[in-house]
Amino acid sequence: MKGRKGTKESKSRKRGSESYSKGHLFEEVVEEYFKDLGYKVERNVIKTGYSGAKHEIDVLISKGDTIGIVEAKNYSKQIPKEWIIKAHHVAKDIGASEVYVVSAKGFTEDAKKTADILNVKLLDLNEMAEVVKRIKEKSEMNNVETQYLKPAYGTRKAIEYANKFASKKLFSKTENPTEAELLYVPIYYVKADYTYVEEEGFIFKNEVERHREVSFGINALNNGLLLYEESAISTIPIPPLTDSEIDLIKVLWDYEDTTFNELIEETGWNRNKLSRTLNELIEKGIVDERENPDSKKKARLYNLTLPTVEELEESDESLIGSNKLYSGTPDKALEAMVSFNHVKMLLEKLYDLEVTSMKMVYVPVYKVKMEKADKSAYRFIYLAGWIDKPVDATELMERDS
Repeated sequence: MKGRKGTKESKSRKRGSESYSKGHLFEEVVEEYFKDLGYKVERNVIKTGYSGAKHEIDVLISKGDTIGIVEAKNYSKQIPKEWIIKAHHVAKDIGASEVYVVSAKGFTEDAKKTADILNVKLLDLNEMAEVVKRIKEKSEMNNVETQYLKPAYGTRKAIEYANKFASKKLFSKTENPTEAELLYVPIYYVKADYTYVEEEGFIFKNEVERHREVSFGINALNNGLLLYEESAISTIPIPPLTDSEIDLIKVLWDYEDTTFNELIEETGWNRNKLSRTLNELIEKGIVDERENPDSKKKARLYNLTLPTVEELEESDESLIGSNKLYSGTPDKALEAMVSFNHVKMLLEKLYDLEVTSMKMVYVPVYKVKMEKADKSAYRFIYLAGWIDKPVDATELMERDS
């Protein structure tokens, strides 16, 4: 292959409702879902009804004087109306005023009509799982240490710096900055152990495993890797990736300007699989494709667009530098949209890193209103408020789609 970048030692989720065992269903979804709604939750409860019959209840919930039952059915087909009638009967016999039935595969039309008549609430396991996931992620983020940077300048200077980014026609400005507002953007500040292999020796070369600590920033609004480039801060969002895409990325990490045939040889994949995976990465903006100028057969060259660990390190020095960090969360702090667990998994998979620590750092950003000279329209630009010069931070504000 062409342009070998060096070797690294690689470290080596598919989870849908079908993968939930009954225990998982109770513990990870039903229990957490209702606890978040303020209920006390008990599992596998035996209750004697007014009729004298004993009923085994999947989940018993209570809040004050209100008692309810939850019947959880993780079946591979839709739940029929008979289960709705049975749940209603049990609830009535034990004096429960709320009845829920949970299904992993939905309900028949008759079941839905019956539930509506009997006032039984139907819940979808997949939707509940998403709610529980968001609850856990929010809890994780609340447990992350938070710090912030103070602004390096005030709103007056922000307006002055914004003049550099004003639109121009010929040599005249067509808009002016009129006001500035201070916001704080959440960034995950990551420290990790980086393992790589380095060649050593002049005549007899040996490969030696090295370790070093690295640190860099991840935008918590859009899961973007942060890069500091001259007068702008860039973010490179990483979209969801399949296992095959990650496997191919790990091959491409070590090479640049490689051809399709060379990738066939390196991966051992068939042409269809490689072509499909390459195209997916190209569409996601992870791989760059261009013509090979040295080939007469119009062969293509492929290269990763992701920044290297070294590039991320260099950006970290420029982004945070020697600025003092203060403990706590500042006013006007924007809410993180990406969980730290997701960031950790992403970094370890893509970069063969072992994340050792992570904290949330809120960085000050000025939102500046740019108004047309005739007051007919306006737009907003964003400036990095912790770097005392005009630095465009617009990409920091882009939300995860």
